Amino acid sequence: MPPPGYTLMTGGPFSRLTGPYYAHSASDGRYSLLINIEKRHLNRGGSVHGGMLLNISDNAHIGAAQESVDGAMVSTMSLQCDFIGMAGPGWLEATARINRKTSALIFTSGEIRAGGQLIMASSGICKVLGVK
Repeated sequence: MPPPGYTLMTGGPFSRLTGPYYAHSASDGRYSLLINIEKRHLNRGGSVHGGMLLNISDNAHIGAAQESVDGAMVSTMSLQCDFIGMAGPGWLEATARINRKTSALIFTSGEIRAGGQLIMASSGICKVLGVK
């Protein structure tokens, strides 16, 4: 089970296939996602699949962006990720925070950690849907 303060995230069909995810919003503006990595999330080498890490990172950036606009729909425009380490089965935490926000764009940065070790660093740009 996730630590106290995390709630089960309800997501779309793809997230239901890759999850479950647990979300937490901190008072300092950080948005965190936890996922318990299972064998199905691994590559042939026994590490979390790179595509899975990208998916987890994207979910964290979108979550932070949506919270910053009171749940309005947002879409990823850009996601830059640097693979720094590897992780196997167990809990991963993805965090994202807002760096800058305009009426239509939200600039984010984030990271993924496993057991305290940095696995991925990322930055993104999300578009608030319906805003020109």
